[in-house]
Amino acid sequence: MKRTALLAGVVLASVVGVAGTATTAGAAPARVVGVADAATTAGAVPAQAAAGLSAGAGSGVASAASWQLAVPETAGAFAGSAVAVSGPVAVVGVPGRDSARGAAYVFARKGAKWPRQAVLTASHGAVAADFGDSVAVSGSVAVIGAPFYKQGVAYVFARNGTKWLQQAVLAAPRGAGPVFATSVAVSGSTAVIGAPGSADGAAYVFVRKGTKWLQQARLTASDGAKGALGNSVAVSGSMAVVGAPGGNSGTGVAYVFVREGTAWSQQAALSASGGAKGDSFGNSVAVSGPVAVVGAPGRNTDAGAAYVFVRKGATWSQQAELKASDAAAGDSLGWSVAASGSVAVLGAPGRKSSTGAAYLFARSGSTWSQLAELTDPAVTGGDFFGVAVAMSGSTAVIGASGANRGAGAAYIVSYAEGSL
Repeated sequence: MKRTALLAGVVLASVVGVAGTATTAGAAPARVVGVADAATTAGAVPAQAAAGLSAGAGSGVASAASWQLAVPETAGAFAGSAVAVSGPVAVVGVPGRDSARGAAYVFARKGAKWPRQAVLTASHGAVAADFGDSVAVSGSVAVIGAPFYKQGVAYVFARNGTKWLQQAVLAAPRGAGPVFATSVAVSGSTAVIGAPGSADGAAYVFVRKGTKWLQQARLTASDGAKGALGNSVAVSGSMAVVGAPGGNSGTGVAYVFVREGTAWSQQAALSASGGAKGDSFGNSVAVSGPVAVVGAPGRNTDAGAAYVFVRKGATWSQQAELKASDAAAGDSLGWSVAASGSVAVLGAPGRKSSTGAAYLFARSGSTWSQLAELTDPAVTGGDFFGVAVAMSGSTAVIGASGANRGAGAAYIVSYAEGSL
């Protein structure tokens, strides 16, 4: 889905409220309050207020702001195939740029504006490397994957003032197999790189010492299950979640690993209650504190779903199954997932002939409710809006890799965090 160029494009995502459908009966409706809109930079695509934000009676949804980041690319660049955000910094992957040498755009928020701060490229500059097919950012560190350069490589960039400089090249370790860096994640001085192409799949942990990044661990499933382990990765502090969507005969599994000192061990194997073959549970993963979200885009004839798990001590239990209130076969909800605190955003890039959509869910107590549906009204198909999502605080970033005849696009959506 990331590398497929279909029909033309999009200028602005609209935010369409829903009636706060609860995953558990009795959910309190969540709330979004809009913020001031602004252009990304002078001469960039102008920001516009999000159109049509409305909701059913009692939902409490009022308004929200959304605008397009300035990613000036041509057909086949597939901007928005991967996105990441950390506080005031957003990163957008552009893996098809320049004969798939690829690139990544960095945006830094200034007030209500998101001007572009840097364009990152790989030092190797190889054709068909797909640099930017996976991206991650944490503070002043960004990790960009190029899974098709040799066996796959991840690049670490560090910010100094307003400049981003390549700090390290993380090459595929021996035995990692092809497509190393299909997925990447970073939290502080810890990076996790997915390697689903080896016999059983794996994820590799690297840690920073000074300006060097050294491998600390190789994460594999204790049950030895095959199934593209490392197709998705997430990390928060000393905890990592690694998805294996092909595990358990295609039902899918996600594994939680924790670090003590310098040693990593598996804490849990997460699976969906009522999971079925073909669900692809673990196609995407996210973690925020004691909460993990796992996407299952193949669930219910590819309508898709996502599952929320919470940790108490060393035990993880399923708290909710998240499904769209207007779900339809082929939506692929859960193709991408992100979480921040008590809010999650789920991508459904297959919705309405691959026009795509994204859904916000919020938690009240132990109940998760649908907050809003984010859609793009400008096209009828091929946009893949929601193919990638990211979230940090009250900011979400949504990728649409098929927009503008495959040039791609990425969007910022902001809401008032305190009102949720």
